[in-house]
Amino acid sequence: AQPIPVIGRKHALRWYTDIENEPLGQCANFVRLRIDGPVTIDEEIPNTVSLWFEHELLDDLFEDAAILDSVYNWRVRPCWQLLEGDTRCEANVWSEEWRFKTIGAPPLLLKPGHEVTVKIPVTLEWKDIDGAGSYYYQVATTSNFADTDIIKNGSTTSPLVPINYPEIKPNTWYYWRVKTCADEEGKVCGENWSASRSFKTHPVNPPEKLRPAIGKIPTSLEWDADPGAHFYQYMMKYTTTTYDYDKDGNPIKETLEECEGKVGTQLISPTITPSTNLWLGEICLGKYNWRVRSCLEETCDNNTTDYTSKDPPIVSDWREATYIASEITTPPEKGIVPCGRRTNIRGTPYDEREPCELKHLGFMLQNILDFLLWRLSFVILIVLGAATGVMFYFSLGAPDTIIKVKSFWRAAGTGFAIIFLAWIFINLLLVIFGYQVKFFGQWWQLPL
Repeated sequence: AQPIPVIGRKHALRWYTDIENEPLGQCANFVRLRIDGPVTIDEEIPNTVSLWFEHELLDDLFEDAAILDSVYNWRVRPCWQLLEGDTRCEANVWSEEWRFKTIGAPPLLLKPGHEVTVKIPVTLEWKDIDGAGSYYYQVATTSNFADTDIIKNGSTTSPLVPINYPEIKPNTWYYWRVKTCADEEGKVCGENWSASRSFKTHPVNPPEKLRPAIGKIPTSLEWDADPGAHFYQYMMKYTTTTYDYDKDGNPIKETLEECEGKVGTQLISPTITPSTNLWLGEICLGKYNWRVRSCLEETCDNNTTDYTSKDPPIVSDWREATYIASEITTPPEKGIVPCGRRTNIRGTPYDEREPCELKHLGFMLQNILDFLLWRLSFVILIVLGAATGVMFYFSLGAPDTIIKVKSFWRAAGTGFAIIFLAWIFINLLLVIFGYQVKFFGQWWQLPL
């Protein structure tokens, strides 16, 4: 047997008669509609082959919640109106009998699953029923849905209802159920509720697995996400310049002067982020103490107007960790500016993390000359060689070509000589002022 169709006010009854397409002259086509069930309807309907359930003739089917979700039988027979007020119907001629069921049965709940733990916010979802005017739902803290335990209820035309904090709290069990309504306002609903389901919200716990414990700077510090949190708050303090010990037990410390003044200071004030990592961009080797906590709300504050002392916390306790920066991330090669950088190349005679001072001017000049002599010069030589070949190729034996080529190479040689002499002069000048610089080697040696 075919299932009985479920209908709501958005559906219609449809039929066809044998006389529908015959020429009736001045006669109008009538149909007698008979519906039997908890409500009986027996009406003559003119000039139509269908009737929407929104029609006032069918209001009685949907205005009483007690008779929703009921089965009805219906049939029609043809009639004519020869004169106004004189309607005649075929005697004992009825269509076959059909059945329908009015809306009102509860929907099937889909998400969240029964007795699962979920993250706030939660979206309640159930199977949409064709023809339903709306749905009425309840969410409570107890399974008996006592009035004092209901934390949210209402009607909706959608099969989805989002629920967020502060309507629901962390680490709490909730129960929910839904019933189907015939109207869009949720005033006339079926008497039966769906089978209730329960879910628990995740607590807000401190983050786990803060890492790493030792490594380089700058670096990224990370932690595992907490299932109940959307945000995290962290802070950091620089505690000591000691980052290791030698074989005799003597401390190995950061040598940069400005780092000593940072000891005991809070380098990162309380900062809120939705990510599970922070960037440590400091330049000082040593020991850092840092901590992080989980938060449900971006304010990371339990003292809000929505929070009471009886509620589960929306901010966790702090989780603390220590990071020892024992090494500086080394760039692939030195830069032209020998100071004020966040990293340092240990092979140079200066600490590139130091603030720029007058003493760094000589080093910068040496770096510039080094770049010109041993980097840019080779590019220039290649370009000059290519230009020479092009000139010879397109000169077609012109007598002045050799003169132009010699002029180019003479100018290039003069430029290289000037740079080389400047390199010697800078080296000598630094030696005179007491800088025993071996970074570039002696003037007659090529740098490695």
